[in-house]
Amino acid sequence: MKKIWLLISILLYPLSSVSVLSAPVSGINSFSYTENKDSKFLSGFQILIRRDHQENDFPKQIKTFLHKPKNSTDDHRHYSRTRSSNNTFDLNEVEAGFLFFDNFLIYGKAGFGKFESDLMILDETISGLYTSPSKFHVKDDSMVSFGGGLAFKMFEKEVNSIFKHLNAHLDFKYNKITIDAKKQGRNNLTYEADLDELQAGVVLTGSTDHIKVFLGPRVSSITGDEKLYIEKEDFLYEEKIKTSKNIGWIFGISFFAKDRYSLAIQKRIGDEEGVSFEAQIKF
Repeated sequence: MKKIWLLISILLYPLSSVSVLSAPVSGINSFSYTENKDSKFLSGFQILIRRDHQENDFPKQIKTFLHKPKNSTDDHRHYSRTRSSNNTFDLNEVEAGFLFFDNFLIYGKAGFGKFESDLMILDETISGLYTSPSKFHVKDDSMVSFGGGLAFKMFEKEVNSIFKHLNAHLDFKYNKITIDAKKQGRNNLTYEADLDELQAGVVLTGSTDHIKVFLGPRVSSITGDEKLYIEKEDFLYEEKIKTSKNIGWIFGISFFAKDRYSLAIQKRIGDEEGVSFEAQIKF
């Protein structure tokens, strides 16, 4: 028992660190243990409520343009525009799914939350000569997210060590986040973004009678479009966002009863990070 509580302490400690954007991995508490296995075609239905906090530093993205100043006889020149941002997401999600043969989970999810971003845009008009970077703070209290995915069990075994059961599953997920921050500040700043995330994760779990710990690798890719418009300055900025091949780990702990009710803490680390708290019930 001491070994279990030591492992719990190790898992909970990193939750105090700063988190960054990534989707939670689903299916952690979806698949039954051997003694409760139901092999019917439709073996269950589940509902999960999740609170997720994420912070994200999108890396610098540089785009090069070919430009010729008006009324100039000089040759065309190249200049670049650099963007970077620090974003905060707070999401409240509901996830529902159906279990088939107690080995496959198909689920959908929807949520809402808050978004804040410090966006920096820097134009290099001539090589070696920079304008001052433009910094913008945007906020959306009505951010919307939705998505879904598929998870399936790859491995299950009863053991006689610290844990009674070992289990492994694979989760594929799509997540969409829509941001619409309209007319903020003295300059009537408007910011819009549509973010698409694809993620795959493999999770290995070890469980006792009422406690489960889990760990596994994951990889994700985030793409999207963003648009910023300042009405009083007639300034328009549009750009595509791309952060691909983000590799990291998921780990955490779950407390459950009768293989039906569970509470879990989930931590993601690596190129993207996040932390979530979730409650689930199976029918």
